[in-house]
Amino acid sequence: MSRTYRTIKDLKAQGKLDRPGQYAVGPNLYLAVSRWLSTSWLFRYTDAAGVAHWLGLGSFPLISLTEARTAADKKRLEVYHGADPLAERAAAAKARKAELLAAKAGAVTFKSAAIEYIATNRAGWRDGPNGSSGKDWRATMDADVFPIFGDKPASAINVDDVKASLDRIVSRGALETAHRVRARIENILARANHKNPAYHNPAESEHLLPPRKGNKKVKHHASLDYRELPKFMKELRADKSILARALEFAILAGSRSGEVREATWSEINLDAKTWRIPGSRMKSGRDHTVPLCDRAVDLLAKLPRDGEYIFPSSKAGTAIGKNSFGDLIETICYKDKATAHGFRATFKTWAAETTNAPNVVIEMAIAHKIGGALEAAYQRGELLAKRRELMDQWCRYCSGLLGGRRPSRRPGR
Repeated sequence: MSRTYRTIKDLKAQGKLDRPGQYAVGPNLYLAVSRWLSTSWLFRYTDAAGVAHWLGLGSFPLISLTEARTAADKKRLEVYHGADPLAERAAAAKARKAELLAAKAGAVTFKSAAIEYIATNRAGWRDGPNGSSGKDWRATMDADVFPIFGDKPASAINVDDVKASLDRIVSRGALETAHRVRARIENILARANHKNPAYHNPAESEHLLPPRKGNKKVKHHASLDYRELPKFMKELRADKSILARALEFAILAGSRSGEVREATWSEINLDAKTWRIPGSRMKSGRDHTVPLCDRAVDLLAKLPRDGEYIFPSSKAGTAIGKNSFGDLIETICYKDKATAHGFRATFKTWAAETTNAPNVVIEMAIAHKIGGALEAAYQRGELLAKRRELMDQWCRYCSGLLGGRRPSRRPGR
């Protein structure tokens, strides 16, 4: 015998609509009366795991009892065939939200998203060997990404777009750069579409590019034999250009080329004979003080102060270019024997083989990170006096005023 369910008329007659509760009005169908006496339809079902669920079918009287029973019959049939109405409704709502967010994001072009990303993050970046500065990010975007899909909505970028940009870089033989650009595109797209839970980032796979050549041996910077350095310095000093003075200063200070190229007058204290490099330009991220020898101080004192940079380029208000030192070294005919960065290795070898300076003093002189117990022992000071004596000795050697024999005492002792 089939069960007879109450109608709305029955519920009114029984006063049910004036009391909170859930009242069966059809197979798996209930009329729910809230504590505020509002009424709505509920469909009750059990999923495949045996867990009971309640699914709302709308409010009464907006939806009639007949309509509610029809909807409940349809849902009951879906459950019978293995569906989970509540899960499907949640998925549909999520998809709809994703569509709305995607449509909203569609107004933002990739170029706008990239510029915003760089502006937001560049404060935490610093120049480094892998080009991590905001300037380098923007340069790679301008050269190889914006021309391909810069004006396309950030939400509409696809794998083909990303691949076209990367192929453009790989065709120049710059595989490592392509890998860096892929990661940058991935980060920009992830930020631009982060509110869209259904978004799939087309740049996230490294398989878009040939693998990095992991077995390739590291190619070290060519470094001049320290015994040839006095001759090189004599030839360098014969060049009266500002570029030659910058390279000479870099060698005398034992500093990286980028630290010297972008050095400013505000960092120099001629009275104290020091150069204070801010952490933003240091590989370590920490401020570093360089004790300047007499030759370096004299070199600076003779330079004109026409702007912010100590060694400006021919273009007013800008520092000398990244490749300028290499071009100069080639001009002096030392192309295959020396590099700007390699002079740091020249200094280190000279100091280790011809002086009694402790290794920690040598490493601190070229701003290398000191690890282990030594770091704990020396982290409280900069060993400036000991480093100054070593750098003065280096300056005399560079000028041909000091031989290569090991001294009998340590600097500072």
